[in-house]
Amino acid sequence: RLHNTEYDKAHRLWFDQAKAMCRSVIPVSILVVALAPELVHGVFGPRYSSAVTPLRLFSIIGIHRVTEYGVVLRAAGRNRDVVAASLVLLSLNITLGVPGVLMGGLLGLTLATVVAFGVSWWWILGRIGSVFGRSRVAVFPWSTWLSNVAYYGCAGVISCLLASGFSPSPLSTTVKLISFVMAVAIREKDVIFPRRRMLSV
Repeated sequence: RLHNTEYDKAHRLWFDQAKAMCRSVIPVSILVVALAPELVHGVFGPRYSSAVTPLRLFSIIGIHRVTEYGVVLRAAGRNRDVVAASLVLLSLNITLGVPGVLMGGLLGLTLATVVAFGVSWWWILGRIGSVFGRSRVAVFPWSTWLSNVAYYGCAGVISCLLASGFSPSPLSTTVKLISFVMAVAIREKDVIFPRRRMLSV
């Protein structure tokens, strides 16, 4: 449980952990989006190609899962907020999901789910901000998150364009994986290939 003197330290720890997780969670989520045609074709067959777009939309939800949000509320003794967050998500899914599936089928349901997660994410960030005495803008590492989303989003688009000449197959999967791995290597080159520090004489 957090004490009054530990809030700044706890926020820094949670903030840094979210920043670090952006480097792995976001590229994996966007890679799944890029590989959706191959995944659907390989698991279910070409007859279910209509499920590609819903899978891609649902996979987008993963880009916000760069940290555990409820742990902050529980540590601050805000158990009611944890329950409320679940109820907000559930009510949004029901409110948006029912008309979504009636109007758009599986695609409409998926769009409703993405919107529900987005709204509930914004809500819980407000509750976490109230714990740390910060706004939604200041409480979350938006610059790191947005830069990773933009970079790997472009990498995903490029990988799909490079594989656009092939139908979903092992070849198109290979092209996408190679191009995406290259993008990760470029972005994380200082981690993969650490520079040797020159020893001072």
